[in-house]
This record gives sequence, structure tokens and C-alpha cells, in this order.
Amino acid sequence: MKGDPHAPQCGFSETATRIFKVKGVPFPARNNLEGQGPWEAMKTSGNNNGTLFLHPMICFGVRRTSSFKDAEIVLLDEKEFHKLADELLHYLQEKFDELGEENDIEGFDIDHAEGVVTIKLGAFGTYVINKQTPNRQVWLSSPVSGPARFDWDKEQCHWIYKRTKVEILKLLEKEVHDLLGVSIVLSR
Repeated sequence: MKGDPHAPQCGFSETATRIFKVKGVPFPARNNLEGQGPWEAMKTSGNNNGTLFLHPMICFGVRRTSSFKDAEIVLLDEKEFHKLADELLHYLQEKFDELGEENDIEGFDIDHAEGVVTIKLGAFGTYVINKQTPNRQVWLSSPVSGPARFDWDKEQCHWIYKRTKVEILKLLEKEVHDLLGVSIVLSR
């Protein structure tokens, strides 16, 4: 995997880790970003068929077992994901439009197209918020805090960054206030 189970460094590794944890399946992990790469490891292990096995019961790539199909239930249904993510993106577009209209922010611009909201705050930087359908996540690129991946928390009904437990709307409220010195109320 890219990274380790505590800090996966790609969406695929993060999804696989979540599936194993939800199913309670212990698994060995090796960070393919350190040392010998995954394709070199496959060559030396004699596995040349293009399939990377992460666990004897679960395989990603060329073949999929029924175990993987059963494990997919941990993800939001795709239709539900699109509904929730689209609501968030549309809400953010409306709120940041209001922010731009109420404040004179040089270089301000907002664009929402094809599942991506781009918020330009001139010299203060640019936010990019987009849907990641395969992972059922909303990704944020922030000029303040960098990249973050938000999962839908059904209990709290919020998009939460699991590493810090911060909710996307609260994070944006704080960062925009710190950057611009103006308040934006996003929390519902």
C-alpha cells in the first residue's frame, strides 16, 4: 500500500484499510513508497500476472472475490454519496458567493463545475473542493491546511476529516476568518 494503515497516502489504500478495519480482518502492510517498489516486489515474488494481493481473502486488481464484494457495503451508496456531496458543493458555492458580494476581496472568484468548486481569494490563495466518487469522499485542497479527505459521518450528518475529527464547514469558517479577518457562517 502507499503509506501505512494509520496514514494511507492514496485513496485506494485508504479504502482498502477501511474495509479491513470494518470487517475486523487483521492484515500485514508494507509502505510501497519506501524501499523496494510494488512492481519490483511482484517480480521477486514470482507474481507476474499484474494482480496485487493485499490479503489472502481479498484481492484488488485483475480478480475480485466475493469477500471484497461483501466488504464494499461500508461505502455510501453512490446515489446517496452524489446527493450529499452535491448538496455540500452547491451550499458552499452559495455561501462563498455571498461572502464575495458582501466583502471587497481583490481577486475573488468562484467556479462550480463537474463536481469541483474552486474558490479564489486573490493573494490569500485558492481552495479547491471536489467529489471523489470511488472513495465516497469530498477532498479539500486548502492554502492554509493543505489537503484533506472528508468522509460522511451518518451519526453527526457532517463531512468529517477522520485524522483530526474536524468537520469541513467548521474548518472553512476558521480558515476564512483567519485569512480574511471576516466571518462566514457555514455550520448548519
